[in-house]
Amino acid sequence: MNKIKSLEKIGVDIWECKYLGNSGEYELKIFMDENYGKSSCNCCSYFYPCRHIREAKKVILRRQKVRKLFGLFNKINSVCRSKWELYFS
Repeated sequence: MNKIKSLEKIGVDIWECKYLGNSGEYELKIFMDENYGKSSCNCCSYFYPCRHIREAKKVILRRQKVRKLFGLFNKINSVCRSKWELYFS
């Protein structure tokens, strides 16, 4: 179950997230580049990265994959449309 309340890209590879956990709402800052080790969550977990950071990272990667697929689809669609117009106009 996804407990992410908000997820916002605030920089090139920097995301802010609000996560609804067992003990309240947590604020996360996630770096998706070589600074991933600097990602933070204000939960009380002794483990790093905590499950909130891992879950948010999965959602971010899924979102990026979907955006790439839509970009590819739009590119293919525009090429097909231009060829269609060339042949049938």
